[in-house]
Amino acid sequence: MELRISLSILFLGILALPGISFAVQELPAPTISINPDIYYPLDEILYIEGRTLPLSTTQIHFEMSGTKPVTVNVKSDTSGEWVLAQKIPLDAGLWEVRARVASSSGEISEWSNPRIIKAIITGFSVGGFTIKYAPAAIVTVLMLLGSLTLLMYSLFRTRMTKHLAEEQEIRERTVLFEKTLHDKAFTEMLWFIRGEPNTNYLKQHDVKIWDDWADENGNLGPI
Repeated sequence: MELRISLSILFLGILALPGISFAVQELPAPTISINPDIYYPLDEILYIEGRTLPLSTTQIHFEMSGTKPVTVNVKSDTSGEWVLAQKIPLDAGLWEVRARVASSSGEISEWSNPRIIKAIITGFSVGGFTIKYAPAAIVTVLMLLGSLTLLMYSLFRTRMTKHLAEEQEIRERTVLFEKTLHDKAFTEMLWFIRGEPNTNYLKQHDVKIWDDWADENGNLGPI
């Protein structure tokens, strides 16, 4: 009993000596490897790997100014290797990636040195469906071309219809004019056959060619 007390006093005396200290080992931050450093959130999964304590939890933190941070936890294997391979919903821009480890005893390491990845968005989502910019642009151009073609066809069809209507109207007027001329000529021929010296019969049938030679009563005199 006295020996134990003496050893304890000796140990405390050593700790109290100036210049003598015992360092507490800190939990090492995990390493991070990102290759490639360009990420397409709508097209592929993000692959990040690293090393840390065996059978521990690694917290991976994504941060970009003006955007809500994203945090993902992964487990390391018995050799201390950890892998993140999943789709992460990141907005377009440059993201800073850090990692830290939590041991089974609850200790948490400092954050690792940051890595930078560039997220590139190649489309947009509508109702759970992903639409790429390139196909969407092609479809939009085709729709515009189709609309333009339809508009040009409508204008052409309108002009052709108007032109055909004008031609039809001209034909109808020509036929009517010819018919009118034919009727007047026939009326004038009958008037000659009848030998009437008065133009009243012609006026009744709208034939006025002899009015200039008739008097106020329509008489022409001998013919």
